[in-house]
Amino acid sequence: MLFRRLCLAAFVVYTLALLTATHWPGLVVHGPVNRSDLYIHFLVFSAWAVLLGFSGLVGRSPGKLLLIGLAFAVFDETTQPLFRRQFDWADLAANAGGILMGTLGMASLWRVLGASQPAGAET
Repeated sequence: MLFRRLCLAAFVVYTLALLTATHWPGLVVHGPVNRSDLYIHFLVFSAWAVLLGFSGLVGRSPGKLLLIGLAFAVFDETTQPLFRRQFDWADLAANAGGILMGTLGMASLWRVLGASQPAGAET
């Protein structure tokens, strides 16, 4: 129970930090390769999906996690023009790829955890 509350708190803080970073006017990320920001988008949205999975808000449903994650990725990218940022299809694709990767990771973990519990046990 404490673990789930901590995960929920971490998810909320992470979501607020992510929205702040992706909506900050004029924020530009430079890196060692062309379009380094796409790698960052992929990684941070993957982490977001994992945190959502651990938060308990979607139960152990990969389908819910994926749908909510993709909706969040679309929301994040489409609201950026309201903050003098640009909508970018490549960013959205990287966001979606990260959500998919995080969802696959959580689905695998849930499967392993489910297989390791006696019938009728609940986490």
